Amino acid sequence: MIYYSHVNEDNRVEKGLLDSSICTTVVAVAGSGERVLALMENDLCNEFHIIDVNQESLFLLQLKLEALKTLSIDEYYQFTGHNKTSGKKRKELFEKIKDKLAPSCKMYWQQTISAIESGILYNGHFEKFLSRVRPSVNMFLGNNFQLLFSGTSAQSRNFPSLRWKFLRKIYSFRWIYKMWGNKDIAFTGKDVDTAHIPNALNEVIYKNESASCFMMHLVFKGHLNSMKEKDLPPSLQQSILKRIKRRLETNSISITYHHTDLLSFAKDNDGTITHPAFYSISDVLSFEKYNYIDQLLDTVNSKDDMLVWRSFLSNRTDSKQQEALADKYTQFFDLTDNETSRMYQVFAVKK
Repeated sequence: MIYYSHVNEDNRVEKGLLDSSICTTVVAVAGSGERVLALMENDLCNEFHIIDVNQESLFLLQLKLEALKTLSIDEYYQFTGHNKTSGKKRKELFEKIKDKLAPSCKMYWQQTISAIESGILYNGHFEKFLSRVRPSVNMFLGNNFQLLFSGTSAQSRNFPSLRWKFLRKIYSFRWIYKMWGNKDIAFTGKDVDTAHIPNALNEVIYKNESASCFMMHLVFKGHLNSMKEKDLPPSLQQSILKRIKRRLETNSISITYHHTDLLSFAKDNDGTITHPAFYSISDVLSFEKYNYIDQLLDTVNSKDDMLVWRSFLSNRTDSKQQEALADKYTQFFDLTDNETSRMYQVFAVKK
């Protein structure tokens, strides 16, 4: 199962951190592939190791990268689903790409051709969940809620504050996610606190950031087409995609895929990759215990290596844990305030 296929993290956070570092290698969990794409613009980084225990996530990123390399930017937008086109057109574009994919990746997408036809950005479990929930949520909130995207304040008397308050309460409970068919343990596990989701959206709304927040657009509109170019996540900005495309076309990036977990990779390969390395591990704490971070930090020992991780709905890092990290590592960074979706905590350590 592909858990996420669209942008689900504000990838400008990791991109900004990498751009300020001297790292020449990236080791990253694949996820939806969008965070990895954003990192590939960095000219210093020529070596990418893409890790995921979910092989379908690796196939998704391989497809996105080959599409970006082979197609024009406009065709890439159409193929992925960022821009509208027909399923027939997407199948025609896939014909240009398929023979350049690894055999197992090619076979997977040939067997999942319906995902190609509808646009691969919208075929993740999370995106399908949103597509089921969105119509009833928007109907309940009414048209005035959509005025947030044109800059209308939530303090306006037209804003449906009571209806929004009711939805915030309902979507604080795990059962509502299960009821709508969300089977991802990141949302439905026994230790998750789903109240972070409506609370994060509420913060965005009352800070009048809805128009520039990709997550608001994805949740309530189902696409990012009406966002200003400068507000789009880096992995969807045309100027950045052009630079990544050029790097792919000139083979300036060495990309290796590893169907394994990050800790196993770090233990087995730390001596073989080029350092300093940038480890982008996403919200691995949705699936692992908190000490997984400690084990990774103990394994990553080369000078100037950097490790950045996220916490979503479980294993949130409390103030005591943050103090302990700051005491142990002189270069510990809390980047949470830079995350425009407001849903994640983001932390980094430089060795």
